[in-house]
Amino acid sequence: MTAHRVGIMGGTFDPVHYGHLVVATEVAELLDLETVIFSPAALPWHKTAEHLAPAEDRLAMLVLAMYETPNFVLTDVDLVRGGNTYTIDTLEDLDTQFEITYPDDTVEWFFIAGADALSGLAAWKSPEDLLRRAHFVGVNRPGHEFVLPNVTGIDEVIVVEIEDVDISSSDIRDRVALGQSIEGLVPESVASYISEHGLYRGPSA
Repeated sequence: MTAHRVGIMGGTFDPVHYGHLVVATEVAELLDLETVIFSPAALPWHKTAEHLAPAEDRLAMLVLAMYETPNFVLTDVDLVRGGNTYTIDTLEDLDTQFEITYPDDTVEWFFIAGADALSGLAAWKSPEDLLRRAHFVGVNRPGHEFVLPNVTGIDEVIVVEIEDVDISSSDIRDRVALGQSIEGLVPESVASYISEHGLYRGPSA
């Protein structure tokens, strides 16, 4: 029997960028994770999805990004399920897949999220169940205070400090809409995909 330590990163990845990849890489090294699974959301329950790029495009860009980080993997469980994406459903689906693929092994899940996102964990679906089913990793900027919500089990959250990577998907979308360069913000293959498929152009981006 093998014990696995696996990270999970959820999000819209609209588009995936080097900030996502750097965080995943550093957390994997710090916590000795064998891989990190990227799980793009179908519809984020906590924010508007008015201008969300189609799922097939966000998935395709992640596939391209994975070529630069072959130790990471991609899952479409949230896209296949559809509707609002909740982390508890992601974990349940990944548990089921793991049990089928590795019936004799065990797994520890490490859900990676920004400290700002985890500060609102109390509003997530089934937060106490989440904290029982996975280790939560709050990625914080050095010198930035991380305020933990009042949820049973929150004291088990692992806080890691990583130098701020000043890249955001919204900034990339704005740059594309304005015709500005996104070189160095996303993998070259992702930048090419955005250009070739006309993503994020115009005011609707």
